[in-house]
Amino acid sequence: MDSVLVVQMARMGDFMQTTPLLRGFQKERRVSVLVDERVSEIARKCSCADDVIGVDMETVFSIMNTSGTAEQQFGALKRVFDNLNRMSFDTVFNVNYSFLSAVLSTIPKSSHIRGYRFDHKTADMDADAWFVFLQKMVKYRPLAPFNLADSFFYAAHPPASHSFCLTYQFSSSDRENTDLLYAEHGIHAGDSLVA
Repeated sequence: MDSVLVVQMARMGDFMQTTPLLRGFQKERRVSVLVDERVSEIARKCSCADDVIGVDMETVFSIMNTSGTAEQQFGALKRVFDNLNRMSFDTVFNVNYSFLSAVLSTIPKSSHIRGYRFDHKTADMDADAWFVFLQKMVKYRPLAPFNLADSFFYAAHPPASHSFCLTYQFSSSDRENTDLLYAEHGIHAGDSLVA
């Protein structure tokens, strides 16, 4: 069975928007997801991910904020992520436009990296041809009628009779725990939250 790593280092809402991509791979590939440790508990409850790799972003940002070249920072990250460095995937999908995610997407061994990646020759971000096409097609990305994660899904699976929806299911105990957590932080029913 093929394996895929989806790099989703953004916030909880971005992870939720990635679930159609995860679900699309679920039946035919082993799906791992690399997330910010603060999102890992939610990601572990997602039925679409076989493995969740949480990253302590404080450590990563400490490395990224040190002086040095991009190559030196890349080397420090590889040492910190020795376990990730030993992993191997058929394909890595990086769904975030960030230098950090681009670097992280190149750490595990992989035959293909889709999306943004770190180019060792130029010490800068690079994108695969599909992503370059999307960027040129949608000149003003904030006005695009689709999410970039959907674009990756379509790149891997041409449109057919798929039904798409966010696939994170909450159990009743999860809802009760959420209500308690909200109450602890002064959030009440009817309050607006932005993820």
